[in-house]
Amino acid sequence: MKLRQTATAVTIGSFAVVFLTGALLFADLGIGGIRATHEWIGILFAGSGVVHLLTHKKSFYNYFKTARVIVIVGTLLAGGVIYATSFNDIYGSAVAFDLLSNADMKTLCAVLQRDPGFVSDQLQSMGLAVDRTDMTMVEIAQANKIDIHDIMDLLFQSQIK
Repeated sequence: MKLRQTATAVTIGSFAVVFLTGALLFADLGIGGIRATHEWIGILFAGSGVVHLLTHKKSFYNYFKTARVIVIVGTLLAGGVIYATSFNDIYGSAVAFDLLSNADMKTLCAVLQRDPGFVSDQLQSMGLAVDRTDMTMVEIAQANKIDIHDIMDLLFQSQIK
């Protein structure tokens, strides 16, 4: 198969995976390896998109010659840049996540209205080492060599109540 056909096939396939996993994450259904799949296939999608662009450069050049396309694409790019930079990298859920993940288990459990001893026992029954209830979620994640997002996912699952 030619590079051009391969790039197009990989771009289409990776787009489908990124679209599906992105929709699942948006709907807060990102269980298991959905987030990691979305991120890694997203990198593949970006790379294959560049190769696709390079192997179809004449078509892209002809397409982008019209003022209408330039205005639409330029407006979308400018809007995306303005939106992405307008929050000074502060996204409400990211701030809340950082506050919760850096809180010790006692404080976090008080906020979540859960018993710290029970949550600690539940996390330990899942194979995680939890030495003390005054550990932060970040410390628990580091001690267990797992991503903080996985710890927080466990805490917010219905099985730990």
